Order: sequence, then C-alpha cells, then structure tokens
Amino acid sequence: MGRVVKRRAPGVEVKQVSADAQVAAEQLASAAVALNRLSQLAKERVIALSLKMAERIVGEAVELSPELLSRIYARTLACVAVCEPEGALEVHPADRASSPVDELASRAGLAVDEETSVGRGGVRVRCGGAVVDAGLPSLLLRLEQALRGVTQEPEEP
Repeated sequence: MGRVVKRRAPGVEVKQVSADAQVAAEQLASAAVALNRLSQLAKERVIALSLKMAERIVGEAVELSPELLSRIYARTLACVAVCEPEGALEVHPADRASSPVDELASRAGLAVDEETSVGRGGVRVRCGGAVVDAGLPSLLLRLEQALRGVTQEPEEP
C-alpha cells in the first residue's frame, strides 16, 4: 500500500512552531519570575533569622559576662577623645545596674542617662552635636544593611 502524505499550505508549520515557541518562552519567563520571588523570599528569611540570632547572642553574652559591658563602653568612649561638658553616655537601665558604667563615665567627664532604645549591651555617646551609637538596634541595622548589600550610612533618628 502506498503512503498518503498530506500537504499543508506554505507557512502553516512555521506558524505552529512559532506559536509553540511563544508559549514555551512565556512559560520560561513565568518560571524565572517565580524562581526570583522564591529566591528573594529565602533571602529575606535568612536575613531575619540572622538578625534574631545576633540579637539573642549579644543578649546572652551580656547576661553571662557583665565585664563585656565594660569593654563595650571603653571602646565606645575611646572613639570620643574630648567631649563637651554636657556630654552623656546613654545605656540601657538594666546594663547600668550590672556594670561600672558610672565610674567609666565619671572618668570621661560624662553624665549617664538611662535609655531603653539603646538596647541591652549597647551604648550611645552624645557630645554636643556628635553621636557615637554602639546601641544594639543601630548595630543590628548595620548588620542588616551589610547582609542586603547596602553601603549607604543610615540616617540619624
């Protein structure tokens, strides 16, 4: 028996192949968008987890080692060579109770102000218009910016 070959009009196969390629391209683009969304979601979750871990580690380190506060305060005070008379060292109230911050501030000629926004284990020095912020919220913000690849300095609150 002979074989029957159907002939198509010129361009019909090309149109079908072109339509199939268009569908495949749209599906590929859709998959790329979904993959990008999943990747961004995973990145956000890793950053959030990293920040929570850092906050918890610092909090536990401060609770376990009160002398850590002295080192943190001393390093921060070293950043401020000369301070105007109205300068102040801001610390978390719980940290003030468990550290020699009053003695360190007195040697530097600074007042001590209790400030919960500094966060446990942190310190902020205010001298005239200058601020050295080593508070936990500020440090966590810098960590988050580093994880996100942001290189600009945060705005002053």
